[in-house]
Amino acid sequence: MSIPEDVGRAITSWLNAETFSLPFTAVYKYIPEYEYDDIATTGDLYCSVVPRDWDMEQLTRNKLQYDVNIDIGFIQKIPDDDVSFHIDVAEEVSKGLQTDGNRAMGPGRFISVSSQNIYDVENLRRARMALVVVTGTYRAWL
Repeated sequence: MSIPEDVGRAITSWLNAETFSLPFTAVYKYIPEYEYDDIATTGDLYCSVVPRDWDMEQLTRNKLQYDVNIDIGFIQKIPDDDVSFHIDVAEEVSKGLQTDGNRAMGPGRFISVSSQNIYDVENLRRARMALVVVTGTYRAWL
């Protein structure tokens, strides 16, 4: 497997082994797509882990540095526009990646965790879907 795939699958395993304020099962995906009807009818919180991109830098003749960006997306149909619970779980995951996630991932470490948009306003307005995406940047050396 590739470094981005290894990191993505390790994050997925870590997420599924932890307990958060909202229950979910993380699924590793190449394309984070769900059927609207599935989300709308179950009321479950869906979580996708998707490798987004990576940078590789030659440090020495024998050592490479990888920075791998992994998106962790949460989506759920909600009855109103209160996304505070989803922001809370995204923050829990972000904090966990910086602490427990580093211990679970092996020789590399997370160098940053961010969310460009705290939630997707268009999905919230149009379909009452709470969508929150957290991006973790993991650094590994080979």
